[in-house]
Amino acid sequence: MTRRPDALLLDLDIPPSSGFEAADAFEQAFPGNLPVLLAMSGNATLLRMASGDVRFSQVVLKPADPGRIIDWLSRLLPGSAAQTNTP
Repeated sequence: MTRRPDALLLDLDIPPSSGFEAADAFEQAFPGNLPVLLAMSGNATLLRMASGDVRFSQVVLKPADPGRIIDWLSRLLPGSAAQTNTP
């Protein structure tokens, strides 16, 4: 991967790898410059684990309201395209 994404919405429990493993891979790919990571799951145990993981800026319960995700991204990424597309 050559270009760092601004943000990622990672599902914590979709096989074959978890959102935690994806966060590990991005942490290795972009040391010290991790994108904004939002963790998503319908599993309360995984959400509790993610809420204690400093790599995740937001923890999202599924099903998630797309408008709320856009709001979070707007706050987490000032000046982003998400700000101009907020309903």
